[in-house]
Amino acid sequence: MFQNRWGIRRRALWPALALAAALALAASPAFALSGGQGRKGHSAPSGAARRHAGSARVSEAQLADYILGNTMGALHEMRDEHFHQGEYNHIINLSYIIVQGAPYNMSAYADAAYLLWSTDRNDQSIALLKQGIRANPNNFYMYDEMGSHYLLLHDPASALPYYQQATRFSCPYTTWHMLAHCYEATNQWDKAVQVWQKMTSTHPDDRLAPVRLKRAQAELAKRQGSPQ
Repeated sequence: MFQNRWGIRRRALWPALALAAALALAASPAFALSGGQGRKGHSAPSGAARRHAGSARVSEAQLADYILGNTMGALHEMRDEHFHQGEYNHIINLSYIIVQGAPYNMSAYADAAYLLWSTDRNDQSIALLKQGIRANPNNFYMYDEMGSHYLLLHDPASALPYYQQATRFSCPYTTWHMLAHCYEATNQWDKAVQVWQKMTSTHPDDRLAPVRLKRAQAELAKRQGSPQ
């Protein structure tokens, strides 16, 4: 099967491309004014047809959203197919295309970044995660992903500022857990205690927080040279 320069199976794109072409044709003024039959060999449309043509057509914005949504859906299906085939480079390449059309698709950045890291392309992985942060600066998700990535690299100092930023937004309590772990790993036990205390008060169902709080308090007391 022929593949284009992105490593994508072109035949799988045909349905989306055909749909896009058909919708674009249907939205063109010439097509709408001719009743969908083209201009060659046909008389000019009536005045009533011209008056109602604009209202009958889908707006350009609606058309663009429809085409984009269908194309993104087709690309996601292709990613699934490549995943089951173990073709991870294809998933990465498709993800790059997806985030161009849907920069708010944060899982696409995260999935591709993990695959880049797992195939020894860490610089590209970090660059893609930073691209995701720039595209989604007001959501915890990409900051959390960047922090997790640096923890994969055993670099809690680099992970820390991203978890700090992530917790400025609405986020799950597990993000706060990772922030506390980074404080512990960088010997900032006083700040770790503060985070665990916050979790015990704001998330009473968090069973890990009281245990970690006690541990952090003991470690802080030891380092301060005073009894707990």
